[in-house]
Amino acid sequence: NYSPTKNYKKLFNWTIKNPRIFWSSIWDYSNIKGIKNDKFHFPKDIIKSKFLVKSKLNYAENLLSKNDNSKAVTFISENGFREEKSWKELNKNALKFINFFKQNKIKEKDRIAAYTINQIETVEGFLGGVFFAALGSYFIFKFTAELEFSSWLIISVIVSIFGTIGDLIESKYKRQAAVKDSGRLIPGHGGLLDRLDSAIFVSPFIYLFLRILNYVS
Repeated sequence: NYSPTKNYKKLFNWTIKNPRIFWSSIWDYSNIKGIKNDKFHFPKDIIKSKFLVKSKLNYAENLLSKNDNSKAVTFISENGFREEKSWKELNKNALKFINFFKQNKIKEKDRIAAYTINQIETVEGFLGGVFFAALGSYFIFKFTAELEFSSWLIISVIVSIFGTIGDLIESKYKRQAAVKDSGRLIPGHGGLLDRLDSAIFVSPFIYLFLRILNYVS
């Protein structure tokens, strides 16, 4: 039978006079998961007051207290892309993180500064791409008479380097726009632009190289 207009001042005064009971009841009423310690510190400077000192709780555990198929999060991007996650999916993803931390021996009180790309495999993949592009340039030279092998070799290096940069730049744009795909065509593959980003970015550099080659030859 609580009425805000009639009882608010009375309730407010009660919280001021009984802060220990009030904050302890807030913990219980909210059904917070953790270890409650009914210890308080009330100095003359109210700003320095401390409530439930040395109580312990896990933010993720309380945030993911639900574990059913009801909707937890809805994401809608600027281009209309929509994605929903249930509480069960969020719990499942959190469990993946926990397993990842355990596998990498990340313990309590360890601090994770950032996630970075797997640099060794990335460099290996890039060098492998350069190698096979160079190998492909040899076979192109064998079956065409347009350019010398050295020119085809240079083109293969240009394609490998600037094609990779083009793909990274397009991915950066998508992250800045907070979208999963660059368009509605070819869903699941990042959109049509994701298939053409490297070719679009590398084309001016190949054209410039061919112009320079034509000029000096």
